[in-house]
Amino acid sequence: MRLKFLINRFLTAAAVFAAASASGAASALSQAPADTVAWRITDSVMINPPGEGCCYGIGAYHLEFMAVGGWRRFPFAQLRPAQLPGASLLLRIVNADQSIVLRRFSRTRRLLSIVPRPPDYDSSYTWPEFNAPRRLLAYTVPVRGVGTRVTVREWPRWDLIAEGPTIERCDDALLDFSWSADARYVLWNPPHCSDSTAVVDSMAVPVR
Repeated sequence: MRLKFLINRFLTAAAVFAAASASGAASALSQAPADTVAWRITDSVMINPPGEGCCYGIGAYHLEFMAVGGWRRFPFAQLRPAQLPGASLLLRIVNADQSIVLRRFSRTRRLLSIVPRPPDYDSSYTWPEFNAPRRLLAYTVPVRGVGTRVTVREWPRWDLIAEGPTIERCDDALLDFSWSADARYVLWNPPHCSDSTAVVDSMAVPVR
């Protein structure tokens, strides 16, 4: 199944980006603490399914990072990055075939390294969401013939923290989910497959 993403969520994010740029957000990023990487969005792009038109694209961005001497551009489209220890970023790179792969960028070493994927991570299907304060990666895993489930693993060894129940699917759109503000829950809007389908569902993520 090719990765799908609702276009309206991307358009909303693009609008937020435009407003932030207008307010001078880029100058604030350059004053980040020493152990973080300052970054900014330069433009947005829609990664469309090969040969399938425009309406199920993934909204991604081109980013720059602050280096000695000024801003430098990443040469690929990606989702918003997350800060990691040691002045580095966890990148979610969106490839031309809509697969999403994980990479780590070190500002001090100017090095982009491969992040070993979690055991059940399918880059051609999932949408990963990383919570930097707890260093947890939530992502969707296909359940053959039934639907999807949400899995949470801890960086960097990908120890299993939580695994949700199977979510029934009645369409091929990507499951849209996010972290709660306190990072204790993963929240999602289940596909409306029947009148009994809840509008919002969630999974508790235990604190270790």
